[in-house]
Amino acid sequence: MAKSADDFIQYLRALFGESRLQGRDPNSEFIHLRGIIIEFVSSCSRMTSALAREKCPLKFTDGSLPETRLVLPPADFNIEEERAQLNAASNAEEFLEIMKNRSTPKSARKDSKKAHGKKHSISPPESPRSKVQKRLEAAVASKTTSANEDSAKKHIKLMIRGASGVSSPSSTTSPYPLEPQQDTQMEDASALNAEKNLPALCRSDILEIVTAAQHITADQWEEFKPKLLSMLDQLQADPTPKQSEAAVTRLQSAISIIGPERSLIPAEAWKEYEEKLIKKAKDGDFDADWSTRRSKIGKIIWQEEELVAMGSRDWDRLRAAARTWTILAEVTGPMGDEQLSNEWLLQKLGDVDFQERLFACRDRLMAIKGPSEATDSEEVQ
Repeated sequence: MAKSADDFIQYLRALFGESRLQGRDPNSEFIHLRGIIIEFVSSCSRMTSALAREKCPLKFTDGSLPETRLVLPPADFNIEEERAQLNAASNAEEFLEIMKNRSTPKSARKDSKKAHGKKHSISPPESPRSKVQKRLEAAVASKTTSANEDSAKKHIKLMIRGASGVSSPSSTTSPYPLEPQQDTQMEDASALNAEKNLPALCRSDILEIVTAAQHITADQWEEFKPKLLSMLDQLQADPTPKQSEAAVTRLQSAISIIGPERSLIPAEAWKEYEEKLIKKAKDGDFDADWSTRRSKIGKIIWQEEELVAMGSRDWDRLRAAARTWTILAEVTGPMGDEQLSNEWLLQKLGDVDFQERLFACRDRLMAIKGPSEATDSEEVQ
């Protein structure tokens, strides 16, 4: 029997609490259960409760069943608009808060219709983008967060430390002052194009060139050119040991805070990724702008993980790869952009949700058509 939205949320709270009381790692269990719960709620709206429970069995990471048995959510408990936001939640409390805020506006709209007989709705639920921005503002206000806090809060603090107090110059991707840089785009293709315009070794030395060149006028250009050429020559040299050490340190600090995400990626695959990441850090490849770091890290991690997900349908692993990709791109560089990082992460998680639904539709269609018709359709394509 379906319960109210508040009852369903209380059962979720009890489920998360059970993992903590049994001595399990609450954060790891939450990361594991998050995707199952989201799929369970979505399935309840389009199939029977028995089928939903069979499709989305709630189990802890060791395969054991929890004592808490989830009640069914209300029939109108729709989370499709909040799906990307729920997948981006970093802990149980944030997840439950999103669920709670989702259920409030609908009940308010229903009461409004009864009271006034009008179809006008009150303010819509808060968008995923503004929710993430508020979380970051709270992190800025609490920079003294202790080191034993959960990994999500720690990664936000590190992201802010990399970005605070440093404004990204508009010409960071090019050492020439007369060639303006185009606005950073959110699509992967633009990141690849931006990378092509950067030198093979783009270290933080380029900030010195930008600082020196940004106020040069046309009259001063001829006088400034010899100095500019000298500074550019220095960029062609290999990174100094100090620069390589700083880059590897930033990478290691980023890796240390993505334990829950790494737990969803097989150890053998992660070892290969880590070796490539360390080599890139030593070579100075991460001392570049955020878009370029994202592109380089994506070639190492995301392309492989996406191919695996297409075959295994392990979408939680792909979401973990997206979060890993974003955190590494933010923390590994000399400066970051937390707003772009979080907006892009939400967009990427939304893409994963779309892929998951698309493949589910494809599988259902193939099941309806039968093996012979499905084979014929694939041959035609």
